[in-house]
Amino acid sequence: MPHASLRFDVPGVQVAIDKGEFFLLYQPRFDLYRQCISSVEALVRWHHPQYGVVGPDLFIPALEESGAIVNLGRWVLEESCRQAASWKAQGRPICISVNLSPVQCRPVLLNELQDLLLRYGLQTSDIELEVTEGLFLSADRVQVLENLVEAGFHIAVDDFGTGHSALFALRKFKARTIKIDKSFFDDVPGDLDACILLRAIITLGHSLGLKVVCEGVEDRDQLELAELFGADEIQGYVIARPLPASEIAHELCHTDFCKKMACKAA
Repeated sequence: MPHASLRFDVPGVQVAIDKGEFFLLYQPRFDLYRQCISSVEALVRWHHPQYGVVGPDLFIPALEESGAIVNLGRWVLEESCRQAASWKAQGRPICISVNLSPVQCRPVLLNELQDLLLRYGLQTSDIELEVTEGLFLSADRVQVLENLVEAGFHIAVDDFGTGHSALFALRKFKARTIKIDKSFFDDVPGDLDACILLRAIITLGHSLGLKVVCEGVEDRDQLELAELFGADEIQGYVIARPLPASEIAHELCHTDFCKKMACKAA
């Protein structure tokens, strides 16, 4: 598929945004203690008129390189706030977790987020911001995050354990949550060393007062191991694939959905 001909520059991405080619799916996170959906993660897709639905792995790196990720990231934040406000108005409030690119972490970001919350009648607790460990290598970007934390925003460290500064970040930065990268589940439960490492990371997170989320949990054995090791939440296909907002809204108003997920986690 000739994705190389996609326009990754700022004007090309802005045109795609204006045409409504980008859309969000939402993947639930499941609380293993309360046995319910705790939040959803917003995941962007590009419905290209020529190539169909294009996954983020094929365009996010190029958008970060060109700087166009700032435009797309701004749209994702606003669309997530709009959706959170819509669910809240329907009596089904749920926190939406949004991925932040390091390129987005500029001093103006705090004002942009506060404007969005004001516009849509939201609180900082309605939106969680996910960042990767590589961001902590830049003092300027860390300062932006510290300003966000001081303003009341919750920060989650995504893909934990795969970057260059994980432990340093946890020691120096007031994150609320770590999301253990799915690669740590590739060899569990069959590999003893992998299980020991996974349990150690969960214990470390709790020792630092952090919520621990296991990503990429795809089968019942992995789910049971995450629960056994004391993970707070899980996210992955064993619970639900990324869903359109309409399906999330539909399922949230039916207790059978939560019961179904609780049965998977039982």
